Amino acid sequence: MAQGLLPFQYESEAGEAGLTGLAGLPLYLELWRAAGLDEAVARHVAVSGAQGWSDRQMVSALVLLNLAGGEGLDDLDRLEADSGLCRLVRAAEAHGRSRRERRAEAQRWRRQRLRALPSPDAAGRWLAGFHDAGEEARRQAGRAFIPASSEGIAGLWRVNGDLLQVVQAQHPATQATLDMDATLIETQKREALYCYKHFKAISRSTPGGRSRA
Repeated sequence: MAQGLLPFQYESEAGEAGLTGLAGLPLYLELWRAAGLDEAVARHVAVSGAQGWSDRQMVSALVLLNLAGGEGLDDLDRLEADSGLCRLVRAAEAHGRSRRERRAEAQRWRRQRLRALPSPDAAGRWLAGFHDAGEEARRQAGRAFIPASSEGIAGLWRVNGDLLQVVQAQHPATQATLDMDATLIETQKREALYCYKHFKAISRSTPGGRSRA
């Protein structure tokens, strides 16, 4: 392109195939693999069943969604629209897997897999698998209630424990402090309760951890 007043030049690209605006996320894919989280999810979480997206793919996709600043499952479509990120996700999935493992992965799909990341609907169905109707039946109107962990939730806690062991092995600490900053989000849901600011709200907790020896 034509030179302007300042001492740099512009170049134009014919297309955007293979480019990503989320170049920091692949580092977390590498951390995921180095920390053994693939194996941890396979050991502890059994929600997805034998067909479609695996638990490992679901957890990984939702972690990426969170890291990218997604506000809801619909933002999975925004990640899927990033062709460069999708190429990296597929490459990370296939890396280090034997032909037998790749074949078994392909057999999970009745039809050809078209997406690199789960759709919002598929993720929603997977998350519904953590729901325990029996615990929800114990709720009482107008009273706070913390249900007991379902087996799926307990499995995620065990995955988190495995991750903490990896972190502890690298940087041992005898004490850890976890801060939770809650953000109140106004909602019109019928079942929502009034918060201390006198409007119906849900609370989103943002954890920030710090540890000291």
